[in-house]
Parts: sequence; C-alpha cells; structure tokens
Amino acid sequence: MAFSDRHKVLYITRDEASSPLGLEEYYDIDKIFAKPGFKTRNGQFNWSCSCVASYITSPCGFYFRKFLSNMDRFMNTEDSINDVEAKRVFDKCYSELGNCMQKYPKYYRPILEQFEESLSDVFRDSLESSK
Repeated sequence: MAFSDRHKVLYITRDEASSPLGLEEYYDIDKIFAKPGFKTRNGQFNWSCSCVASYITSPCGFYFRKFLSNMDRFMNTEDSINDVEAKRVFDKCYSELGNCMQKYPKYYRPILEQFEESLSDVFRDSLESSK
C-alpha cells in the first residue's frame, strides 16, 4: 500500500488514552471536530456532540437525557421559573441524576469536582435576585 500524505498516524500510551477529560477538553474537541457543538443553531441539544454523548451513554445516561430535556424546557421561558409544576419536575430530575451519579463516584468524579455549586443553588439565587 502506498504512503499517503493525507493521513498521519499518532501513537499514545494506554495512560494517555484512558485519562479522564474535563469539560473544557470536551468543549475544545467539539469546537475543532464536531460542529456545531453542545447546542445546535436553533438552541436544541446536539445529542451527537461528544460532550453530550459522553454523558447520555454513561451509567446514568437515562437520567442525563431526562435532566437535559427538562432543563431545556425549564430554561426556555421566564414563566417556568415561577411555575410550581415545572420546578417540581426539574427538582425531581436533578435529584434522580444526583442520586445516580453518587452511585458511580469514580466515574463521575470530574463532573462532581467541577460542579461544586449545585444547580439548585444557582436557581435559588436567580429566583432571589428576580424578587
């Protein structure tokens, strides 16, 4: 077979291949290779993006899909912050995801370390500032 200038072979060690990636690295990879990234141009989640796909195919993938879908609906309108039912559904999805992630602390360590402040605190702060 003839050598091609179009292809480049890279060798990495097993440790390099298995080291966990932080969220920033996922975003960097998507910016380079997987346009359009985390969200499509119309604001929907890009389920094919490696940054989303890595979560939805993980041990808690079902809960990630459920959480992201509900978060998208929750965040799309200003009325949803004041909607008791929307907040209940969001809290339930967030709790289910958190409970699942706690069962796999080794797998989700990078996420758990990067998000020390919980989303519920963020929403509580945003609700308090809107009063």
